[in-house]
Amino acid sequence: MAGAFKSENPFFVVVLQPSYVHGNKLSVPMNFARKYLTMMHKKVLHLLSGENSWPVIYDPRFEWSYVFLCNGWHRFAVDNNLEVGDVCVFELTGGIETSMKVTIYKKQAIEDENLGSSLGKWYPFQYYI
Repeated sequence: MAGAFKSENPFFVVVLQPSYVHGNKLSVPMNFARKYLTMMHKKVLHLLSGENSWPVIYDPRFEWSYVFLCNGWHRFAVDNNLEVGDVCVFELTGGIETSMKVTIYKKQAIEDENLGSSLGKWYPFQYYI
């Protein structure tokens, strides 16, 4: 299901790992971050899901080759009942403040769609422009 996602906006796909669900940060693909997030004037992104918005800090650590969404990520994960194996599509959107629309595909729904197959065809990150 998530593999069929299409958008004119830049987006990336993440299969949620235990550290993302239970930790305080989510890794962002470096190539996506360098191309789209380094231009941001503010270091705050708003994650949008449904009618709600969660502010998170965009934390570039280019000297270590890491980029994270943190300080707000855990609240987003808890409020959206994210679980290991869920797939999230993060779509960069414009507007007054920079935001990312997050489309969540629950692991159980993906397994049902694939008739019980594993998520083995997914890499932890997939990046699209």
